[in-house]
Amino acid sequence: MNRNNIKEALIEQMKLKLKGSLYHETQIMFAYNTNRIEGSQLTEDQTRYIFETKTIGLSENQAINIDDIIETQNHFKAFDYMLENVEQKI
Repeated sequence: MNRNNIKEALIEQMKLKLKGSLYHETQIMFAYNTNRIEGSQLTEDQTRYIFETKTIGLSENQAINIDDIIETQNHFKAFDYMLENVEQKI
């Protein structure tokens, strides 16, 4: 698959909100890994849950830093922005 095909697939899947697609999985993995590097304590499953439901499920006696949740949401928006503006000059 060449670069243009990947770009087109990501943009199309973003618009269609296809669960399990390349776009869907890339959003989750990029957010999880970059936020983890920055010290986020969210698990991959929690990151996935935030992306898929825009909520966070907590079990009893579990606390999550609100900054981790905000950073994750911002990452999802930034990735969409990059896809929407991929043809624009920086």
